[in-house]
Amino acid sequence: VQARRQQRERELAESEARERKAQGEAELEQARYRQERKSQVEQLLRKALDQLSVRRFDAAQATLAEVLDKDPGNDEALKLLSLIHISE
Repeated sequence: VQARRQQRERELAESEARERKAQGEAELEQARYRQERKSQVEQLLRKALDQLSVRRFDAAQATLAEVLDKDPGNDEALKLLSLIHISE
């Protein structure tokens, strides 16, 4: 009886360790995904600013729409869109 109990405790501990490892890996993957998305948004914002600097308002508006698809509520994209509407 005691041997079965010890075996079950070992199995439970191993299972918990696997779960912790999987959780850690999932959190790391989420962090990578967030960083990649942030990098994409920053790149798109730079592109939109370049488009605005040469008065390509339609292109900048489309680029800013991409930003908002990736980061809804992005303050900088919303401000730039309002500037486009004022400039048109």
